[in-house]
Amino acid sequence: MIRAIILDWAGTTVDYGSRAPVEVMRELMAAHGCPIDEAEARGPMGLPKRDHIAAILALPRVAAAYQGPGLDELYAEFLPRQMEVLHRFSTLLDGVAETVNGWQEAGIRIGSTTGYTRPMLDVLVKRAMEQGYRPEANFCPDDVGGGRPAPWMCFACLRALDVYPAAHCVKIGDTPADIAEGRNAGMWTIGVVETGNEAGDASRLSGAHYVRASVTDCRETVAEIGRRIAAGERP
Repeated sequence: MIRAIILDWAGTTVDYGSRAPVEVMRELMAAHGCPIDEAEARGPMGLPKRDHIAAILALPRVAAAYQGPGLDELYAEFLPRQMEVLHRFSTLLDGVAETVNGWQEAGIRIGSTTGYTRPMLDVLVKRAMEQGYRPEANFCPDDVGGGRPAPWMCFACLRALDVYPAAHCVKIGDTPADIAEGRNAGMWTIGVVETGNEAGDASRLSGAHYVRASVTDCRETVAEIGRRIAAGERP
């Protein structure tokens, strides 16, 4: 009964702990005389990266202390910094390829969405394919005119996969923005808490239908969602 699963990237399928965006955000702000801590860098995770930077700048402590360049200049500086480190943080998480391949063998279509830009996503897709993970449709905010929490990337995946209705599909991610994206698309949602941004604290993923440790722990959950759909339930 499950027709498609849409997965996030950093912290969900690659980059254990979602380290790449955190490191670059902290480096960027420190370079302009306003260091931020890890919690401040992680707070807006999952948003398109320009929106992520805007959210950091809007934090009261940062807004009071920051005297550097504006948002557009910061974003322009962020892009090459992130590209520079992306290869180091593109290792597939344990069990992801095997789990996803099992879903695909069962006839479930696989797509992905991200807060990264298209050039960044292209790097991740290429590296993932080399490691045995092959999502069939991959979209970023650049492709659809907006990112999370809007559902447009999920809808683009479903259209590319020729799959509907959304109520027969699942979104898996590691941030509140991922969960909001899936729910706004009318999908079932699973938050992964051990491998990603929330680092063992499930409280910020409370909006998800389910919370699991990792993608590999979602196998029975996906089967359960299938049974619920078969029984007439909807997200």
